[in-house]
Amino acid sequence: MPTEKLEPHISILAAESAPWSVALSQSPDVILLDVSLPIVDGWDVARQLKAASGTKDIPIIALTAHAMDGDRKRSLEAGCDDYDTKPYKIERLTGKIELLLEPS
Repeated sequence: MPTEKLEPHISILAAESAPWSVALSQSPDVILLDVSLPIVDGWDVARQLKAASGTKDIPIIALTAHAMDGDRKRSLEAGCDDYDTKPYKIERLTGKIELLLEPS
């Protein structure tokens, strides 16, 4: 992920393996989850994060090259709060992050 365009405003923490343990230990404000993880299915990770008391309230944006009609629905059903396809546009992605982080 090209973090240089996000960084003055958003801190980036990358987890290439065991993303749920990183989320539990670091308590990020938002999770950008690549659903095509090499070891575990990203949708399973989203379900695990939403089931855990320590991470259930952290918004998740699924990032995926899966751009079929049902993929957005699949991401939302897995517990993701939003969805974006790769290659993503940085302006659109930061807009989604900002919306999820707005106070209710």
